Amino acid sequence: LIGSSDHIAKTALLLGGPDWPAAVLCGMLQIPILPILLHVSPVLFQSVIPSVLAGALMLAPEIAMKDTPMKNGSVKAMAEASLVVAGVLQMATSLLAFYKIQDVMEKRYDKLSEKRPQDSVLLEMDEASEARERAFWRELQWGNLAGWVKYLLVFGLVCMEFSMIILSGLIGNCFKEFSLTSSIENDLGGDVFAIVQPLGWVAILLGCSSALTLAAFYAWARVVLGPEDRKALEHEGARVV
Repeated sequence: LIGSSDHIAKTALLLGGPDWPAAVLCGMLQIPILPILLHVSPVLFQSVIPSVLAGALMLAPEIAMKDTPMKNGSVKAMAEASLVVAGVLQMATSLLAFYKIQDVMEKRYDKLSEKRPQDSVLLEMDEASEARERAFWRELQWGNLAGWVKYLLVFGLVCMEFSMIILSGLIGNCFKEFSLTSSIENDLGGDVFAIVQPLGWVAILLGCSSALTLAAFYAWARVVLGPEDRKALEHEGARVV
């Protein structure tokens, strides 16, 4: 972003990468705003124009068909094609950005892997955190767990698996059809929750049950380990550092 003359890589990174982190990084690096705007400008053709065109065709098909031999089906097909174009271009720029980043990492691996003095505090914190995490899971190995905790974890796993199977649509529809041109008042009777079918509520209930079992496991772990055990884990992490 700063010194490279590879304008394709800069454009791919700014368009294909996550926009907010990339923008914040440019500000942290104090890069002049004009070059960034120039490299971001192709987004108009990459996603803005196709997405706006698709939205306009979906929301106002009668205007698109006015004074033309086009039919409603043709307008809908054009809108879907515009969305496909936007999606393909976004995926292409993301893959290109990934390739360019990987290429730089491989070519400059030795330099990028060097530990900088200003990162020493962060490295110590990471090492201590990893040591505490290893010690935590060593104390909570499957063989050390109480019987009811094992059953609880198995129950949560089963709930999550069934929830994913139901949401995948293998059993039936979990939600009513609702598109960009649909209306909550006309299609759902004014109730936003009406979009969820009975089978969908079952999937949501199973997912929430799985989350609750995981929360219960961590709550039990904090109680079982106790303050003294947690301090021991802290000291173990400090010893590793």
